[in-house]
Amino acid sequence: MLEFSSSIEALLLKAIHAAIQPLIGSPMLFDAITTAIQFLQDYQDPIVDDHNTDSENSITGNQDDDDDDDDKDLDALVESLGIISTTSSKLTDLKSKNARGKWCHTVGLVGKPSAGKSTFFNAATRSLNARMGFHPFTTIDPNVAQGTWRAPQKFVPTRWVQEGKEVLIPCIIKDVAGLVPGAWEGRGRGNKFLNDLCDADVLIHVIDSSGLSDSDGNILPLDTPNPQDPLHDIQWVRNELFQWIYNNIAKKWDSIIKRPTRLPAMFSGYKAPRWLVHRVLTSAGFDTTVTPPFAKQFWSLHRLQDAVNAFLDARFPMLLAMNKADLEPAVAHIERVKDLFGSAFVVPVCAASELWLQAREADGSVEYRRSVYGSKAAVSKARRSTSSSFFDNDDDDDVGGKQQQEWERVQSVVSKFNGTGVDEALAAAIMLRPPVLCFPVDDFETLNSVVRVNTTTSNAIAAAVAAGSNSNGSCSCVAMKPGSTVYDCFELLAHGPDAVLNGQFVRAEAVGLDGLGKPKPIRKETEIDESCCIIKLMSNRKSKWQNLDKR
Repeated sequence: MLEFSSSIEALLLKAIHAAIQPLIGSPMLFDAITTAIQFLQDYQDPIVDDHNTDSENSITGNQDDDDDDDDKDLDALVESLGIISTTSSKLTDLKSKNARGKWCHTVGLVGKPSAGKSTFFNAATRSLNARMGFHPFTTIDPNVAQGTWRAPQKFVPTRWVQEGKEVLIPCIIKDVAGLVPGAWEGRGRGNKFLNDLCDADVLIHVIDSSGLSDSDGNILPLDTPNPQDPLHDIQWVRNELFQWIYNNIAKKWDSIIKRPTRLPAMFSGYKAPRWLVHRVLTSAGFDTTVTPPFAKQFWSLHRLQDAVNAFLDARFPMLLAMNKADLEPAVAHIERVKDLFGSAFVVPVCAASELWLQAREADGSVEYRRSVYGSKAAVSKARRSTSSSFFDNDDDDDVGGKQQQEWERVQSVVSKFNGTGVDEALAAAIMLRPPVLCFPVDDFETLNSVVRVNTTTSNAIAAAVAAGSNSNGSCSCVAMKPGSTVYDCFELLAHGPDAVLNGQFVRAEAVGLDGLGKPKPIRKETEIDESCCIIKLMSNRKSKWQNLDKR
C-alpha cells in the first residue's frame, strides 16, 4: 500500500477534485483514475530548476503559494505540478523515471478470427498454450507468454556480429481474441478485446494473406472465385482501433471543451507517457492552455480525428504479418500490401510451418538452421533418426505420403522466405517503437557481456538459445526506454532482479557500436545512444561477476 504525507495527499485530492468537478452527474471514475495516475508519475520525478537538479524528492512549482481553494488557484496548482499542463517546454522534454529504465516490450496480436493469431502466438512463444482451430473465436480470454526477439544486426556490436554471436531479448506476447467489424459497438466480444490491448507497446496484425477467410473468420474453399481482400481486413481493423479511442473521447467532448486541460488525460488513460501525448496533441494543433471560449470556437471533432490517428501511430504502431504466405493466392496480395505500406511494415509469415519445424526439431526428425544476421536459413532431415522420428512410417503409405508432402512444403517455405517469418515479424514490430540497446561489458578488449542470458526462468528463452544452432553463442543486453541514462542502467544492474553489480556508482566509460577508438569517460546523466552503448560501469565494490570469475 502506498503511503503519502498529509500535504501530498491533499494535493492529490485537490487535483482529482479539479478534474471531476465539471463531470458531476455523469460517469467520472475513468477521469479520476487517470488524473491520479498522472499525478503520481509526475510526483515521482519532479520538475526541478537548474539549481536543484540533484534533488529527487522535492516537488517544485508554486504550490506553496496556492493555499486558496478557489478555482483559479487550484488550476494554477494543477498546472504547476505538470499534471495536465503543456505550457512549459521543460515539461515536454522531461521523461520521468516511469518513462525511463528497462523496457520489456509487450507485443499485442490482433486480427480477425481464423487468421492464425493463436498459431503465431504458439510459434513465437515456442509453446502450445493457445488453442488453435479453423473456426471463429477459438481464443476467448487473452493468451500471455514470454517470447524472445533477435536484435537486428545494425544494433549489435560489430565484433559480436563478426564472431557470429546473436543478441536475444525477452518480450511479452499477448494474443487477444479475434476482432470482427463493429467490435467497438459491442459486436462479437466487443470492447473487452480492445481493452485487452491497453498494455501493448506495439501491435502485430496477423492477416490471412490468402484471402480464404471472411471478415467473421469463416474459412472459404480453395476454389472461392472472389476471396477476401487482405486490404479490406487492414482497413477495418484499423478503423476498430480508431473508433475505440475516438468515441471514448468524443462522448465527453462537451465537458472537455469546458475544461481544455482535461484533453491530455483522455489519451493518458491508454497508458501513454505524457511526453508522447503532448507531442501528438501539439502536432494536431491542440493547445490545452487556451480558455474554454477559445476551445469552443476553434476546437473541432475533425481535428480530434487527426489527433486520434496520430496517437494510434505513435502509441500503437502496427506491423502487418501476412500469414499463410505459402498459399498461392497470397503472393499477389503480399506484394500489393508491401507497395502500399512499405517493407518495414509488412512481413510474410508461415506460422504453421514454424510450429511444424519446432515439433520436428523436438522429436529429432529435422535440423533447422535459422537465419541469423544475414546467414541463409536451411532445413534438413536429421542425420541420426530417433525412434519417434516423424518420418518413421514406412509401413503406412498414406501417412508416409502426407508426411513427405508436408516436408516438401516446409522446405519450400524456408527456401523462399529464408525462414518462416515469425522471428522476423517480432523483431520488425518491436523496431517500430525501438528500445535503446545497452551492452554492459567487463572489458573493452574482449567485450565480455556482464549481462548473462537467463535460460532458467523462461522456456521460450531456453528454446530460442537452443534454436540458434548456427550461431557461435548468444549474448544479452539491456533493452531500455529512449531517454534512459547511464545511471539508469547502473541502477538496474545493481538493484534489479538480475543484479550483477555491487556498491555505488563511481564512473563509467563507453564506446560506440563499432567498438573503435579509445573508451571515453561519460557522465552518469548521459543519455544512452549508439555512440555510447557499449559501457563499462565501475562501482566502489567488487561486482558479482568478478567474484564468480575468481572461483
